[in-house]
Amino acid sequence: MTTADHYAERERRAKENDGWDLADDEIKCPRLLVGRPCLNEDEPGKCWCSSRLKDHAATWFERGGTAFVLWEPYGPVDDEELADLFAKAHADCLQVEICASPWNPGRTIGIRFRLDDRRLMGWLVDE
Repeated sequence: MTTADHYAERERRAKENDGWDLADDEIKCPRLLVGRPCLNEDEPGKCWCSSRLKDHAATWFERGGTAFVLWEPYGPVDDEELADLFAKAHADCLQVEICASPWNPGRTIGIRFRLDDRRLMGWLVDE
């Protein structure tokens, strides 16, 4: 199977299983979802999106048109590394969840980033 075949199969699985559509753009840093710049623009390696977990990164649309960024790293994933990623994403007003990965099911995991409206509007405050 060629690389192009893998990408086509991922798109098919995502559409069929979850109703997701791949975006045409190349947004891979979740900070862009909330209007914040990727920190790598000024200093490579500075942004938390430099994580090794950012594998097969792409922007997708849910049914209804809501955009999200999906990273699909191969496992296993270290709990501390994941906790650190969640904390940094939450600080940038993003929701993060682990989900099924359409890239290589069973070998990769999905890490899904979405805008957290409650956090962005100041309605949700960490204790």
